[in-house]
Amino acid sequence: MSNNTRRITPAALAFILLASVANAQTDPTPQSLPYTQDFGSTEFTTVPAGMAAWSGLSGSSISDAAKAAASIPTTDATLSGKSGPTSTGGSYGLAISGNARFYIQSSSSGSEGANQLALALDTTGAASVSLDYDVENIKAHTRTVGIVCQFRVSTTAPWNTLVPSSGNNPYSQSNGTTGDTKSIHITLPPAAAGHPNVQIRWAIWRGDEGGSSSGLAIDNISATGSTISNILTISLTPTSLPETSGTDSAVATITTANPVTEDTSVTLTIDDDTEALVSSSNPALIPSGSSSVTFDLTIIDDFEADDSQLVTIRATAPHAVPAFASLTVTDNEAPWSPPLNHYTAADGLAGQALKDALKIISNTGAYQYSYSGTYAPIRAIHEDPSNPDNLLPVYSGTPIGKYSTYYVGQDSDITWSREHIWPVSFGLDPEGVNPGYEDGDAGPDYTDLFNLRPCLQYLNIRRGNAYFDESSGLPVIPPLAPLCSEDDDSWEPRDEEKGDIARTIFYMATRYDGTDPKTLDLEIGDTPSTGIGRFAKLGTLLLWHHLDPVSDRERQQNHLIHTTYQNNRNPFVDHPEYVDLIWPGALTDKAEVAVTEGGSDDSYTLVLTRPPQENVIVLVSDTPAGRLAFSPSSVTFTPANWDTAQTITVSAIDDTEYQPPGYTTIENQIITTDPGYSTVIPNQVMATITDDDPFISPTALPFTYDGPWTSLPNSGFQSTGLGSYASDLGPDTNTGSAKFGGTGVRLTVSFNESPQTLSYRLKGNPSGGSVTDSVFQILESPDGNAFSVVRTHTDKDNTDELFNESLLPATRFVSFLYQTKIFGNIQLDKLSITAASPWIDWQTLHGLNQSSGAFNADPDSDGLHNLVEYALGRSPTASDPDTTSSSFEKSGIFRITTILRISDSSLTVVAETTTDLNSPASWTSTGITRSAAADQSGVPPGFERSSFETNTSADTRFIRLRFSYP
Repeated sequence: MSNNTRRITPAALAFILLASVANAQTDPTPQSLPYTQDFGSTEFTTVPAGMAAWSGLSGSSISDAAKAAASIPTTDATLSGKSGPTSTGGSYGLAISGNARFYIQSSSSGSEGANQLALALDTTGAASVSLDYDVENIKAHTRTVGIVCQFRVSTTAPWNTLVPSSGNNPYSQSNGTTGDTKSIHITLPPAAAGHPNVQIRWAIWRGDEGGSSSGLAIDNISATGSTISNILTISLTPTSLPETSGTDSAVATITTANPVTEDTSVTLTIDDDTEALVSSSNPALIPSGSSSVTFDLTIIDDFEADDSQLVTIRATAPHAVPAFASLTVTDNEAPWSPPLNHYTAADGLAGQALKDALKIISNTGAYQYSYSGTYAPIRAIHEDPSNPDNLLPVYSGTPIGKYSTYYVGQDSDITWSREHIWPVSFGLDPEGVNPGYEDGDAGPDYTDLFNLRPCLQYLNIRRGNAYFDESSGLPVIPPLAPLCSEDDDSWEPRDEEKGDIARTIFYMATRYDGTDPKTLDLEIGDTPSTGIGRFAKLGTLLLWHHLDPVSDRERQQNHLIHTTYQNNRNPFVDHPEYVDLIWPGALTDKAEVAVTEGGSDDSYTLVLTRPPQENVIVLVSDTPAGRLAFSPSSVTFTPANWDTAQTITVSAIDDTEYQPPGYTTIENQIITTDPGYSTVIPNQVMATITDDDPFISPTALPFTYDGPWTSLPNSGFQSTGLGSYASDLGPDTNTGSAKFGGTGVRLTVSFNESPQTLSYRLKGNPSGGSVTDSVFQILESPDGNAFSVVRTHTDKDNTDELFNESLLPATRFVSFLYQTKIFGNIQLDKLSITAASPWIDWQTLHGLNQSSGAFNADPDSDGLHNLVEYALGRSPTASDPDTTSSSFEKSGIFRITTILRISDSSLTVVAETTTDLNSPASWTSTGITRSAAADQSGVPPGFERSSFETNTSADTRFIRLRFSYP
């Protein structure tokens, strides 16, 4: 069968389906091993994928197994559904007592009694292919009946009869018993292995004794083969690289000696995960027919001076010999690495024990500055690398002179001051004295160089003592810090500063536990408190620590503070992993998601930072509730899967209510009896929702409205400042008219399909003379946002007039606007909008213009013109799936079945046939009948699956569908 199109007239097209009815049989599509088929439980009329039902004879009969083995398939057999045995010869999808099988009933020597079942297998890459099946006697009579099983390689080679390992082949019976079943097992010859198309067939035969014929059924077919083993090799690019190389810095290519015959899973393992990790999917698949797969490797910077390391990489796969390779990771720690054995006291510790050890490490030998003594260190630590005369201030990031005016007024762009990352009011000045004088009178936490940053004075004051968090609601962008934001109680710094700030706060909460003079025990929580020195927000700080890892500049500053100024280190810069060992948390991989109602979803992942003692359940919800849906709505972490990220898919609930832009907060709540996680509050995720609801609920076309104007309909109308008159325009209906009494008064109408004509009555209503210097506009818009002018009425007089306007097909909003009022009001009534034809609406839906929307245009170049695409319900701008194809049948009749549009009465469809393509005049619709097909499943509204058929005795006949439109 082939599909062709032909131009008839600009408004009449023929969709021609050419179908020769000459004899032929269908070769099934080869199926991969292993293959199983039990035909299900219900009657069927089509065979499964990979199978075909054939008819064929040897000469004029099939009276024994030899003749069945020599039979030649010539046509496809007609398959009918049956619920019981039959005496009519043919092939059937038989189902008895909930068990279906392929049933062949023999009769006479005609083709209908010579049916066969064929199966095609793809045995590429397989060895020792075996076949199992059951043969069941369905209808037992005295005449012998049997089935012979054969195979051939490709679709043209001779058939070879198979010898079974168990059971009988050929299978036959005489005076058999109904329900008798034999199970056959066959090992196929080596020639059947390793080939993309091996055909197997079961051919029926019947003896030439007298009496009724018998019928047999085939079921529970299974074909398997053993996979040929392979040898793996690993190729690394490069084979040596520094530990600063980072994410996806090396590639491992795994190759098999031979292409794999089925999708094959390859797993990569690394013997030292402190030096390198697999950062892509692991395991990964080598697709069937391919021989390689690649893995991305991430090199770990361990921040320790440990010399170069040799890492062993191993690749494994089923039925394959593993491969090994070596990767050299060169050390880079000098000159910023900590002294050798600096953190030995922390080895193997976690939780409070680790925090206590790091407090001692950070405190031992630390020097305390007076507040006035911090200027010089700050200028050196935060020097601009590109200009030693400048500082790089926090938040703004814009260089400022080291010796520019300090703390004078609020001349924000030229003055800087010292910003306390952990605010003073959260426990750094517990006695409430002024620590800013020359010698200082507060504890070492007040002047700790890790906590002090140069900052534009204006931004220092602006941030105040706000805690750090992702901004929510409608955040404000502070002047001079365009990459920061703030809300009512929190401050969000630049992305490149977030990790640095988080590690500073972790340091302060570790270094200061209240044992130093004039200090409090500084702690991090999720609810800030100035009185007890608790700063927030832990969940967000953990997220920032991971999203913004330690940079070289941060390491340099850490080393400079240690070796030149304060004589201590921030352990979380040297060992970022210590953060997760001390503070348990449930981390998300992002702080914000974006979703669309009725459109795109988004997702984020959750993972715990350290193993729990008990299961940890994280419940997901939204605030305000009811705008988002989550899949799943909760995840469970166990001591076994705590470090496996679990994905939460977020979608917008597609409601019918317009919501203004803004954030919705995703709350992640922990439920657990684990003491370490019971008080953990994971960081929130902010969701932006794009609403697909118009700010006006649309009405249907066509529509007419002439009041009342004091209370507009709930659907389709929105007004601003609109009034009403008691009098009508045009024919009196006693509902009054709309009053536009001032500049900016507006009436907008929304509808949901393509319009054609807008009509309305308009009158100027003078006030103290005449309507002068007034501008009244009629506007249209496709989206309710951008409006274009349809007509402008200037100085409308007091004549009651009817106006008709042509609207664009894409228009979905019409607005009446009193643009400028100087004197007089405007009176509106008798509003009406007609709908465009379904054809125009279809053009608009697919974005077709005057040229691409012509009846005989073919925008997607698929051979089908627009009128054909319209009639068949297909897309004119994209390729359509095969499932939309029409079907053709011939079995005493000639029939084409296809899905057609019935929602447009102007569309005309005519079927025509001919036996001679060279004679245009021979096409005729005589004798063709149209009817709705019995099966209407999957047919969209406004369409019908229709059949056109005619009786035929011709060997070859062609049919076409002809479409026309006014």
